[in-house]
Amino acid sequence: MAFNQIYLKPNINLFDNQKRNIKRLVSMNRALLTDRVGSGKTLSVLYSFAYRKEKGLNDVLLVFTPLNAYEKKVWAKDVEKFTTLESISLNGVYEMIDNGAALENILKEYSVVYCKHTQVKGLSDS
Repeated sequence: MAFNQIYLKPNINLFDNQKRNIKRLVSMNRALLTDRVGSGKTLSVLYSFAYRKEKGLNDVLLVFTPLNAYEKKVWAKDVEKFTTLESISLNGVYEMIDNGAALENILKEYSVVYCKHTQVKGLSDS
């Protein structure tokens, strides 16, 4: 899986389970990755997304995360640690829209949008 890694910071070391997850994830447009705590899910997803973004297959990654990870800002920290991408919470997107920003412009600036999985509960009903 060779690519320029323009969206990844250098010297990322992957474990075998992460490599298997990445191989599977890069072939999907949508995915749900579940595994035990500490198995490297976040890095696997970020690596896969960086690959797909570089290949022009995806522009934005939308992440649904458990409340604990959301409150600890796991995604924001790991996006900054492992990538050159920008992230924003769904609440941050809402605030920017309330202040007059267009969603299209927000998504040009932020490639990773993360939210509590409960935030989208019932959205399809409205």
